[in-house]
Amino acid sequence: MNKNKNNNKVDLQILADKPVVSSEKSSTRILEISVTPPENDKQKERAPLNLSLVLDRSGSMSGEKLHFAKQAAAHVVDLLGEKDRASITIYDNTVETIFASEFMTVENKKEAKNQIHKTQSGGSTFLSGGWLKGCEEVARGATDSTINRTLLLTDGLANVGVRDPEELAMHSREIYLRGVATSCFGVGLDYDEHLLEAMANAGGGNFHFLETINAIPKEFEREFEELVNISLRDTEISLQLPMGVKAEVSGGYMAELSKDHYNISLGSLYSGKPKSIYLKLHIDKGLENSEANLIVTVRGKGDGDYLSEDKKTITFKYVSCKEEKAAEPDHQLMERFTVVEMADKADEALKRERAGDRVGASQIMSRTMDENRMNMSAPMIDKFQHMSSQMKTGLDENTRKQYHQEEYTNKRGLNLIRDFKLQMVNGHLVTQIEGSSVLIDTGIPISLGEISQWHFLNEVHTLSPEYMGVTLDYISKMVGTRVDILLGADILKQLYVLIDLKENRITCSKQTFLKAENKIPMINFMGVPIAKLLVGENESEVFIDTGAKLSYVSHTIAAGYTPIGKEKDFYPGLGEFETEIFRIPFQIGRIKFDLRCGILPGLLEKAVLVTGKSGIVGSELYQKFQVELAFPEDVMYLK
Repeated sequence: MNKNKNNNKVDLQILADKPVVSSEKSSTRILEISVTPPENDKQKERAPLNLSLVLDRSGSMSGEKLHFAKQAAAHVVDLLGEKDRASITIYDNTVETIFASEFMTVENKKEAKNQIHKTQSGGSTFLSGGWLKGCEEVARGATDSTINRTLLLTDGLANVGVRDPEELAMHSREIYLRGVATSCFGVGLDYDEHLLEAMANAGGGNFHFLETINAIPKEFEREFEELVNISLRDTEISLQLPMGVKAEVSGGYMAELSKDHYNISLGSLYSGKPKSIYLKLHIDKGLENSEANLIVTVRGKGDGDYLSEDKKTITFKYVSCKEEKAAEPDHQLMERFTVVEMADKADEALKRERAGDRVGASQIMSRTMDENRMNMSAPMIDKFQHMSSQMKTGLDENTRKQYHQEEYTNKRGLNLIRDFKLQMVNGHLVTQIEGSSVLIDTGIPISLGEISQWHFLNEVHTLSPEYMGVTLDYISKMVGTRVDILLGADILKQLYVLIDLKENRITCSKQTFLKAENKIPMINFMGVPIAKLLVGENESEVFIDTGAKLSYVSHTIAAGYTPIGKEKDFYPGLGEFETEIFRIPFQIGRIKFDLRCGILPGLLEKAVLVTGKSGIVGSELYQKFQVELAFPEDVMYLK
């Protein structure tokens, strides 16, 4: 393999919690190794993909699950170019390759999608057979320059063929070392999340929990977007350990000791996106004023068969036990490490809880919290206390999988993205989150719920039983459907929220994902978002209220338009009222559109005008556009 002499260089950085170790007894140091792969050259054509789509078509996949799985597979086929290869394998108790590995020409794409759409549900779940067959198809088309990956989707437990998680993970590792990575997609609540994660970890790929069935195509698209942005493949970190030093990697990464080298497999890294891993180093005592030197090397395949690598040395000085103890640790590093450490222990506890050992699971969480409390944030402590308490009484299947997915993303440093099915109910945006009916309402500054504590997106949030005397029972009556939780501005302001009514989906994350051209700055009042736009012919600042059935303007603006009817609506603290309806032109950036607007009732108009704002944009906006409310950036994107 040749070294690339251009700027296709990987960057390696190493930090330790302390630069010293004890000369009188063994020490444990925390090491953070950060790898930043090179940026892909946008002028160059991306590396060809060589994929196998392996779809579970067992009886439990019938209906919506299989429909969206087929839609996802067809979507991936559409995204591929003529230099990419793909195969399609389906399985129940038998295995069938319905489209053998071929280049994705126009004709081959057509045939692949035709075979996908013919697929019908069948019998049991021969997971190992389907997956191995898919890997064989990838291996047939693999070259040094291709990105080779099997995408395995299943909704159930392996009940035919190889079923042992350790054995499947071992096979996944062996296949990865032969050049084929594996990513796993678990659908619904019946699959074994620990098995699929183990296969993905060992296989150098990703693990996905598809809790929302209609989001299956979107999750496949996210995997595809990562694949086309890979800039470093087969990435490995190697630590040359001096005598008396042992290493233990956190986060579930595959590692092995070869003589005095500790080798950690990172799989593929994405263009310019840093990856950090954490190790515990166990260092024997040594001679005072001497040193222990660790040489760390990272290497991976860049463009073609070029080898990209970097090497650094970190030195620990032996000092007295007193000096070692007095040395100030890197607190920020320890906080970052603790996120991964707690995720590892939570995963262990979740396995215990699933096996019926609820007390043991809770004890793991409590003990690990005690050991790491000084490096945990208050929200993190609240979250794990909540988890430990729930484990004592037992978790339902959905909660297990949610916790597992959260901790998987935490230990891998990934962005946690949650997709939920979204409906417009009588003009209100309503979604289902873990069995609760949730109203999305940016117009109310606090969140409401019948429970006081709600775990959502890696945090435990406090919910209020009412707002301005308005309860959820009243809101449910006004909306026309049961509302268990009102998700207000206090929680939403921390998130990026993508509302896509065309796909009946809402996506929540703590990182952005849309970045459309039409970017509108926002400010907020008590957490409620405000945007500047043209209402009629006047530039106005209006509240962006997802909880409002109608949009609203002042009497002054409405006076220039002819009413087209009347409609009833309600507002917390104001109650139910009737308003005349006007169709009024709006303009956001370069986009022009009309909205059905009511007139602000007297008290509400005074409350709005006193803030210097002149109206409210309600939920009709989301029937016209895909909208991302990027609250942390104070920006709204329209597409």
